[in-house]
Amino acid sequence: MSESKSPVSERPDANQSDGENPYDTPMWRAIKKGIAGGAFVGFIVARYVMDSQTVETPVGPVYGGNVLLLFAVWVGLCAAAGAGIGWFATRER
Repeated sequence: MSESKSPVSERPDANQSDGENPYDTPMWRAIKKGIAGGAFVGFIVARYVMDSQTVETPVGPVYGGNVLLLFAVWVGLCAAAGAGIGWFATRER
C-alpha cells in the first residue's frame, strides 16, 4: 500500500515547532510599544476631556456624558495612532 501524505505536511514550515514566535520581530515589538504608549496617551486625553466638560454641583463634580464611550474612543484612536507610528518608524525604506 502506498502511504499518502497530506498537503499540510509537505510544507517545510508546517511541522516545525522550534518555539520561534513570528510576532517577535523588531517591527512587531515597535507596534506593541506604540499601542501601549498610545493607549496611555488616550487615557490621559480622555481624562482631560472628561475633566474639562464636568459641571460643578453642590454634591460634587458631575460628568453628563457616556464615560465608557469617551474612554473607548480616545484610547482606541490613540492606540491605533501609536501602532501606526510604531509601524512607520520600523518600515523598510
